[in-house]
Amino acid sequence: MPAPPPSTPTPTGAPASAPATDAPAHQGAGTATGTPPRPHTHQELTRAAAQLSTKGLAAAAAVADALTGSHPSDGTAPAAPRTRSDERATPPRIDDDGTIRSLRLASHALVLLRGKDCIQFGMDATSHGILQCTGEEKIHRVAAALTTARTPIGIGRLTRALVKAGMSQHRARTVIADLMHAGILEDTARRPLHAVVLGQADAAQAVAAQLKAQLQDHPLSLNRSVSSDPLRTIMHVSRHTPIILVNFTRPTSALCKSLVNNPSTIIPVTFTGRHIEIGPLHLRGEGPCVVCEELRRRRNDPQWPQIATQIQPTRPSAARRAPTPAAAGATLPAATPPVGVASMAGDWLELAARTAATNLAPLLVALDRQRDAPHLDNHVFRPGLRIRLSPTTWEYSTDVVLPDPRCPDCHDRASVLAEVRKDRISELSRAGE
Repeated sequence: MPAPPPSTPTPTGAPASAPATDAPAHQGAGTATGTPPRPHTHQELTRAAAQLSTKGLAAAAAVADALTGSHPSDGTAPAAPRTRSDERATPPRIDDDGTIRSLRLASHALVLLRGKDCIQFGMDATSHGILQCTGEEKIHRVAAALTTARTPIGIGRLTRALVKAGMSQHRARTVIADLMHAGILEDTARRPLHAVVLGQADAAQAVAAQLKAQLQDHPLSLNRSVSSDPLRTIMHVSRHTPIILVNFTRPTSALCKSLVNNPSTIIPVTFTGRHIEIGPLHLRGEGPCVVCEELRRRRNDPQWPQIATQIQPTRPSAARRAPTPAAAGATLPAATPPVGVASMAGDWLELAARTAATNLAPLLVALDRQRDAPHLDNHVFRPGLRIRLSPTTWEYSTDVVLPDPRCPDCHDRASVLAEVRKDRISELSRAGE
């Protein structure tokens, strides 16, 4: 079977990198008559690099390209300025605070030679990235340069290693950018993952603890608001911070309104007995909201309001669980919750929380990665997705839940979006005339 033709890593959803002859994003400054820019002296370039030493490697490289006229190292003439459609191939900008300092290969990534001119980054060619090298690029030296990223390596050092292997500087930076977007290269100074966990006290605490255990390689900042005021917590949540609702079975009107108006991602987690439900996902204002879920439950089970009031929000107090014995040495009675109050056994709760965290962890990582590459469409985590699984059996199913047609909040939001689209189409039509 012949090797696939892409020139850069092309996993599912990842963009193909620009060819080696593409001009960088910033062109050299010229006069209005089109005269070429004046070549800058070595002293000017050194001074500019020193001034930008704290701005991050990507910003320094972009300005250096602008100073030098930004010709690729293969000698081709600079191309026209990039258009909006070309922005996807532009290497990601490094934050001014130097968040990305060094890179390393992801723990799952493999560097395998495929044929005479391709490098494959996993065992399955259909789902892992493939890098096709050109004639001037020495495949063994490119593979060796990428393998050095098993340990943290600076972006500049990795770029120079790829240039020594035959790549142009622009192509090396573009390949590194694509590998980062594909998750093959990871920055060692990761931005902390933020999440808010709300809901039933014991279940929320168990899920939060298991999430921290699952995401040991990623700095994780969890705000677990159980007994405190959840409404105040929701009001101060950033739009980039996912809100995880664990056994959120009795939402008040104020909480529902606050969640509906919040642009954050909402991830419901429900322990429904021997099954666990994650979702339906509410991603950036799209997908069913908490009101839709409450309407669905009441439509499927008219007795749901009575059932929901019996789900134990917190464990009974110690005094209620274990009354003081009348005499020394007396046997303590077994803890028995009062009639009409249900709580989960500790062993089941721990198993359910671990199973839920195993599925939540990659979702949090994917949502955070999409902040740096918002143009990458993720076809796995989509609005309305719901996962139903059992931690004790091999039962697993997924479906997509649509917003409830009777939900006033989703109806109003859809109406507003429809009006915005209608106005936009009218503006484009008038502009075309």
